[in-house]
Amino acid sequence: MPGKRFQGYVCVLQAAGRMFGSEVVVDDFVVDFECGLWAAIQEELPSMVVLFTGA
Repeated sequence: MPGKRFQGYVCVLQAAGRMFGSEVVVDDFVVDFECGLWAAIQEELPSMVVLFTGA
C-alpha cells in the first residue's frame, strides 16, 4: 500500500469488512509504529483493542 496514510488504511479496513462481513471475528489488533493504522482502526472499529508491539 503506497504512502501508508490514514485514508489508505481506512479504505483497506472498509474493503476487508465488505469482503468478509460477519464471517470473520477480530478480537484485537497488534500493530507497530504505524500511526495511520492506529488511527484508522480507532475510526473504523472503535470497539477494537489495539495492542502495541514495539522495540
